[in-house]
Amino acid sequence: MLVQTLEAGDMQLAVSMAGDPGRPALILLHGWPHSRKIYDGVIDELGARYFTLAFDLPEIGGSRGTPPSAEKKVLMLLRS
Repeated sequence: MLVQTLEAGDMQLAVSMAGDPGRPALILLHGWPHSRKIYDGVIDELGARYFTLAFDLPEIGGSRGTPPSAEKKVLMLLRS
C-alpha cells in the first residue's frame, strides 16, 4: 500500500493506493465517522486484482480543504 496526498483545486486529498494502475480501478469511500484507514486491512488484497484507491473525504483524516461547490459540474472541473 502506498499513501500519498493529491492536489485537487484548493484541496489536498489523502489516498491509500494498491495494485497496478493498468487494472480496472476500485475506489473505496468511507462513511461517517471513519477515514480511509478503515480499509487498511483489505486494500492490499483488493490491489491484487484492481487498482484500488481509498480516499479520505475532505476535512477528514489526512485530507484538507473543501470543494467550492457540491454541484457535479464543479466537481468534474477539479479532475482536470
